[in-house]
Order: sequence, then C-alpha cells, then structure tokens
Amino acid sequence: AAAQLDVIQQQLLSRDSLVAVIERFDLFSAVPSMTERVGLLRGSIRIVRLIDQTQGFRPDIAPTGLLITLTMDDPQKAADVANDFVNTIITEAETRSAARIDRTLAFLTAEEARVSAEIAAVEDRIAAYR
Repeated sequence: AAAQLDVIQQQLLSRDSLVAVIERFDLFSAVPSMTERVGLLRGSIRIVRLIDQTQGFRPDIAPTGLLITLTMDDPQKAADVANDFVNTIITEAETRSAARIDRTLAFLTAEEARVSAEIAAVEDRIAAYR
C-alpha cells in the first residue's frame, strides 16, 4: 500500500498533472511562465501520510490516510484543489486495485483449469490402474 501511494503521489506531483490542475483551476494566472506556475503550485502542496502509531513497530506499516494541505491566497481555491487531489488519488487507487483484482482473477482461473486438468489425468490413471 505504501509503494502504491508513492507511485500515485509521484504521478500527482508530476509536471503534466500539475499543469492540468493549474489550467483547470486557473491558478497563478498573473505569472506568465508555466514553469514558475508549476513551481509555485508544487511549493504550496504538503502531503503527509497518517500512520497508526500503535503499528509503528512493524516494518511493513501502511499509511491509514493522507493529509493534503495547500497554502494559497484564496482558501476556497486551495480547498477545491486539495479536494481535486484527493479525488485523483482515490480514483487512481481504485483503478490500480481493480487492475490487480483482474490479474489475480485471471491467474486463479488459469490455475483452476490447470489443476482440474491434472486431477482429471490422475483420475484417468487411477481408473486405468484398476
């Protein structure tokens, strides 16, 4: 789960993703350079993983949540952008989970067919032996 969050967070903070957010919410429009606008947005974002302190001794501890904070002049716009980030994270996590479930189902279906064929072969050998 932590590795999955790392990947999602990296995608979320990628230049292309930030440019899309800047354009969608018309952020930092007074700044002419998109590179500077991306830098301003990236600098205004703080993402903190929330971890259950009672599980702190475990090496495989997974975050129980995220705290996304944006520091901007307009609090409503900051809230809207933060909510957009949260929705993006949730959507991406659901997509990744669904893909993992599909791969697992395909593997288990193939294994069922393989094991069923092996069982049938063993049953045939047993019947031939009798």
